[in-house]
Order: sequence, then C-alpha cells, then structure tokens
Amino acid sequence: MKKAIAVLLCLLMAGCAPRSMAAYKEIDKKQGTAGEAVPSAAPSAAPAEVSQEAVPEEPAEQTGSEETPDVDITGLNATMTYSMVLHIMQNPDEYLGKTMKICGIYNAIPMEEGTVYVCIIPDATACCVQGFEFRLEERDEINLPEDGSEVTIFGTFDTYTEDMYLYCVLERAHVVL
Repeated sequence: MKKAIAVLLCLLMAGCAPRSMAAYKEIDKKQGTAGEAVPSAAPSAAPAEVSQEAVPEEPAEQTGSEETPDVDITGLNATMTYSMVLHIMQNPDEYLGKTMKICGIYNAIPMEEGTVYVCIIPDATACCVQGFEFRLEERDEINLPEDGSEVTIFGTFDTYTEDMYLYCVLERAHVVL
C-alpha cells in the first residue's frame, strides 16, 4: 500500500510539472507538429471510435530490439504520447512481453523494499500524468540521471499485482543515453 501511495504522490506532484506551455510547444515544434490544425469531431450521440492509426498493430512474432522496439512512443508529440501511454495502461494485456521505448521525466522513489524507478509522462498541458515503473538491469544502476531529468527508457512491458492493484512495469530496462 505504501508503494501505491508513493507512486500516486509522485504522479500527482508531476501533474504540476515545472514545464511551461512554451516548453511543450518547443517539444512539438522539434517533432514537427506545432501549429498543425487538429480536426474537431462534431458532437454525436454515438460513442467515438478509436482510430486504428493510433493503436500499433500487433506483430505476429516479437522482433523488438533496442534499435527497433515493438512500441516506440518517443517520436510522438506530447498529446499522442500521453494518449498512447493511457491506451497501454487501459489495455495492458495487448502489450505484455513487447519491447518499448519511452521518454519522460525520471524519478527515483526510495522505499523500504528498495528504490522504485519511474518515468513520468505528462500530457501536453502538464495537467495530467501517466507513467511507467521500470526495473533496471544491474549494469545501469550506476548511470542514473538526476531526479526530474528527461530520459529515454527501453524495456519489456509486463504487469504485476500488489495489494489488489495492477501495476505496469518495464522489465530489464535501461536508460538510453
């Protein structure tokens, strides 16, 4: 339960991230998406359908490597990155065992059982956050950045249950420098 509270507290604090809107616009500009018009959907009584373009196709066989992960959300703009992470969190069974490459804000949370490492991913307005816990390969524990640093993480997606809560985690993860 302490772990759930610590991770939740970390995510809530990141919701008030020190980044300004200008910083997110700069990220989008670097990714080539700043200023692009986003079509708005007309209100309807029917529920909105999720575009299949935003959901990666499942490969017949896992072929992900560090160079070509099964799921790479590092090239998406801030809104799409958050949306993709939210989809992963809501549909974890679709991603079990897949290699992922993510980027976000690094944070280490000291716990009685050991340190919990997280990569926090805010949305474009920095009001909402999602994130991944990740478990480092032993060799990477000495090369960790400072808390609050932007990082890119590569690992294999998995889930585990603790105190009746389902957690998403990147196993055998390492920080991509």
